Amino acid sequence: MPQVFKREWKTKDRETRTSDVYYARFQVNGKDYIRSTRETKKTAAEKVMREMIAEEKDGDGVTLHLKRLEFAVNRLPEPEQSKQRRQIASRLLGGIEQKLAMNMVWAVWLKSPNKRKPGPKTLKNYAGRWERFETWATGKGIKYLHQMTPAQAQEYAADLMQSGISMSTYNTHLALLRGLFKTLRLVAGIEENPWMDDLKQESTPETRRNLTTEELQTVCAAATGILRYLFALGLYTGMRLGDCVCLRGDAIDFETGIITVMPMKTRRKKKVIRIPLHPVLDGILHELREDSAGEFLFPEEQALYLKDPSNLSKRIQKFYTGCKIQTQKTGTGKTDEYKADLKAWKKDGRKGDKPTYTRAVVEVGFHSLRHSFVSLCAANRVPQVAVMELVGHGSPAMNRLYSHAGDEQKIKAIAALPSVSFEGES
Repeated sequence: MPQVFKREWKTKDRETRTSDVYYARFQVNGKDYIRSTRETKKTAAEKVMREMIAEEKDGDGVTLHLKRLEFAVNRLPEPEQSKQRRQIASRLLGGIEQKLAMNMVWAVWLKSPNKRKPGPKTLKNYAGRWERFETWATGKGIKYLHQMTPAQAQEYAADLMQSGISMSTYNTHLALLRGLFKTLRLVAGIEENPWMDDLKQESTPETRRNLTTEELQTVCAAATGILRYLFALGLYTGMRLGDCVCLRGDAIDFETGIITVMPMKTRRKKKVIRIPLHPVLDGILHELREDSAGEFLFPEEQALYLKDPSNLSKRIQKFYTGCKIQTQKTGTGKTDEYKADLKAWKKDGRKGDKPTYTRAVVEVGFHSLRHSFVSLCAANRVPQVAVMELVGHGSPAMNRLYSHAGDEQKIKAIAALPSVSFEGES
């Protein structure tokens, strides 16, 4: 008959000692068992004994063995505990039939019909982020995608944060991994997405500021050549740099005075915006169209931007600096110089404080013209619905708050903007 009891034994001094914990004695299929319940209360010990009996009758005793394994691992020193847990998890998960090797994940994800359809620039950023994660995971001995655990996801998140990137980049990096694991869940045999825990951090956006009236007058008067046309487009349409340099000639209808574009940032939504031509911009674009008869208004700049957007951005930053406008402030991230020094620091095994650098955060750039456009609209009491449609607001939640603005309303809005002098030569 099953029972729980406390063991007794004689010491060398012939004293009787009794154990603190209860032991269970029971029989299953003719086999006798005596096991420690590790419980000091009788009722708790009897409950554990019933579980032991049920496990043995079940024939495999999986739950009981797992409890024993967990107890044994928890008795190890902390560094060894983590190592053993990863090794045990790897051995257990290795038996899953659906596997996807880490070095094959990116290629399989690219071909997946269920993923979002990012543009070339975004895809390039995604590839760099995945490469970083793959290198880290391989270093941890993770061979297959399904072997990644929630604990390891937190460990990687901590490593990512310590690398000195901005909180915005940190959040988008983890969002990519969460989406990738979700997309490949079936093909990789993933039972639980390790990135579903709330690892997101609150971040303060590092946005561009708008230019003051004096700064606008300075840069517009000083801009020459291609920059003159680009600055006029940015100021009077609110378009982003990529949309400006990739603007096609047939997107401009001088007869109706309308520019029709599909912004890169919201292209997957197939959203088209119609922007009326301000009289100043109309005159400048007439000049440009006469000099550029090809498919694109800025063919050289378009090719340069698609290859590496930073090249054109640096040119604009240099122009601002020449106009005595401060474009940067000190940020909290780390520079490439920091990363190079840190790598050397680790390689040489040096002790003491790690190298520390801060990076410069750009607060004035081409995007400042977009902010200036919105500010000018607000200053001239342009209805918010018109402003949102002119700049191609990408948030469906925000768009639902407003009714749609017609071309007539937008034409009045653009016409209300002040005329800024572009005195530079084309």
